[in-house]
Amino acid sequence: MATFGELLGPSLLSREGEVAPTDALSNCGAVGLYFATGGVPECIDFTAKLAEAYNDALEDRGLVIVLVSRDASEADFEDHYGLMPWLALPFAAEQRDALASRFEVEQGPQLVILGPEGEVISTQGVTLVSSDPSGEGFPWKERATEQEGAEEAEG
Repeated sequence: MATFGELLGPSLLSREGEVAPTDALSNCGAVGLYFATGGVPECIDFTAKLAEAYNDALEDRGLVIVLVSRDASEADFEDHYGLMPWLALPFAAEQRDALASRFEVEQGPQLVILGPEGEVISTQGVTLVSSDPSGEGFPWKERATEQEGAEEAEG
C-alpha cells in the first residue's frame, strides 16, 4: 500500500497555497480522490452536489477531498478548481495520469474513497455520496463492500 506522499507527490494545492500531503491528510477519516473535468455536464452536476455535501457534513466527519483534474489545460483547471472548497493535485503533477490509470478512470466524475492509511475503501464514491450526502455511514466501508460484492455478482 502506497503512502499519500507516494500516491500524490510532494504537494497539494489548498486555498492558502501549497501543502504537503502528509500534513494535509493527517488525522483524516478518509480521503476522496475526485476525478473530474470542468466542462462535462455530469461532472458539473456532481461537483455541485459534492460541494454541498462536503460543506454541510462530510468535511466535519473527516473526509478530505483532493481534485485530480482531467481538464485539458491549466486555464481550464484553474477555472474548474476555483469552484471547489477542497484540495487539488497541481495541474502539472505527473501523478494525475498515474492515478487515473491506477484507479481505471475512463471519464469523470469518479470519486475514489481511500482510508486514512491509503487503502481503497471504494471506487464507487459518487454513488456512496449521492445515496448518503450527510455521511451517516461515513467512511462507508460496509456499504462499499456490499456494493462491490453486488457488482461482482452482476458481472
